[in-house]
Amino acid sequence: MNAVANQMLCSCGGHIEERLKDKKWADALGKKYVIYNAPTYCCDECEDAMYVGDVQIYVSLAADRMRKGELPNEVEYRNLFKENQ
Repeated sequence: MNAVANQMLCSCGGHIEERLKDKKWADALGKKYVIYNAPTYCCDECEDAMYVGDVQIYVSLAADRMRKGELPNEVEYRNLFKENQ
């Protein structure tokens, strides 16, 4: 990723822009999980998505809590960890 005149470029040469994306996965038993509207940086050419900084940490922590049953299987990113704010 390179920054050029206030624009970030992907290694493929496409432009990187911030987007809200849903993070979806299933465990080995087929149980499905979703974190809606997580902020990501996405390439407009190759559709590569990157979670940066604390977003990746919050997504990982939320995934652990979801697997333990401490959070529902589907959550909105902006509602995560509200009790800590």
